[in-house]
Amino acid sequence: RCVAVHVRRTDKFKTRRREDRLPPKSFPEYAQLYRGWAYWRQTRPPAELQLLVGSEDKHTYSLFPPLVAPSVSYWVPPRFFVMDMSEGKTFKSINQGNSRLEQLYAIMSYRATERNQSAAALAAVASSDIDAAGLLKDEGMVLVAQMILMGRCAAFIGSYASNVAVLVHDLMAHSRLLDGGRFQVLDVNGRSYCGCGASFCMTLEKKALRDPTRSTEDIVTSFHA
Repeated sequence: RCVAVHVRRTDKFKTRRREDRLPPKSFPEYAQLYRGWAYWRQTRPPAELQLLVGSEDKHTYSLFPPLVAPSVSYWVPPRFFVMDMSEGKTFKSINQGNSRLEQLYAIMSYRATERNQSAAALAAVASSDIDAAGLLKDEGMVLVAQMILMGRCAAFIGSYASNVAVLVHDLMAHSRLLDGGRFQVLDVNGRSYCGCGASFCMTLEKKALRDPTRSTEDIVTSFHA
């Protein structure tokens, strides 16, 4: 059976959300959550379990799999993502990928002007130009394909603070609804999710943190007041 794992490594640590006031979860913490799930929820030995791993940080693919061995890990090669073009740089935030994309487009625009060609024409013949060839990646479709594959897994481990987790949850729920199967989703920060697109759950959590004396029923009722 396959377990999808999305290791969140973003720059979203400036809001009032519970996990945003804490350091990002480490690889061992994700691995421990997986091992707990495998122990309590699975009758198969770990060596027969497979993981589909995703992350914005390409170092995940070298550091995380050994922590969950002998379970076998698979992932989309990071060379298909723009982030992988930041060679020699240690991951700090998702803004690195955005900055690198801007650099690549600037290179394309400059060389198109230099050669009196349109950017589209230059991209079409960019196979011999390493920097320009980077723009030929369709990172959006790679992410979509990755989430669809994760949605076909039997379980998911990640963080609902990431849109990836929310989308995979809903894809997984739809897939299991069609085949009548069950699925499990574990949030590394201990959050639950009702399927509302995360907005209601997060608003409910913020209100509860703001006034711990209020009951959940009272908070929910206030939404309709």
